[in-house]
Amino acid sequence: MNVFKRKENREKSIYDEILDFEESGQKGSICLNSYFVEKSSDFSIDELKTALLDYYERENKAVEKFCNYFQYHRAEDIIRKFENYIFSMEVFNEQKLVGMSILLMRDTRSIEAMKFGIMLSEFYSLENVRAAIKIITDLGAYEEFTEISLKALKQVNFYPVLRDNIQRRGNEKVKEIVRNME
Repeated sequence: MNVFKRKENREKSIYDEILDFEESGQKGSICLNSYFVEKSSDFSIDELKTALLDYYERENKAVEKFCNYFQYHRAEDIIRKFENYIFSMEVFNEQKLVGMSILLMRDTRSIEAMKFGIMLSEFYSLENVRAAIKIITDLGAYEEFTEISLKALKQVNFYPVLRDNIQRRGNEKVKEIVRNME
């Protein structure tokens, strides 16, 4: 079974809901509060390592394992520990990391998994991955993702254009976050 093919009969991802919301011409913020995770005191990344290795082996349950992990963990709490792990791996495949990042941002129903996907974009050359830039910019227009998206997009040469796009599309809270980050 191919992990990378989008299933048509799958439940809509948060990103799909965001795109539908924008296509309907509505402005404002889509309610994502029900997806938030409380801060965890468990910073173990063993399950995350397993999910990564399963993804590298093209296991079809890998994305589900990421989502299960992020039901109880916040991305910002474990990202540095995960970074140390991936850069200590004997065989590190940047291209697979790109695919995993996009998959987590685009196809999941977990805000923390999506944030993790955005954070992973800092570990590869985002400039050459237009799909990731588009997804991160789309997500950045929503306050739940604005700060993390702007941090990730700073490595792109045309960052000012992307920042302005996020600011123009976002609500007042997004505009405030953008102003505070300048």
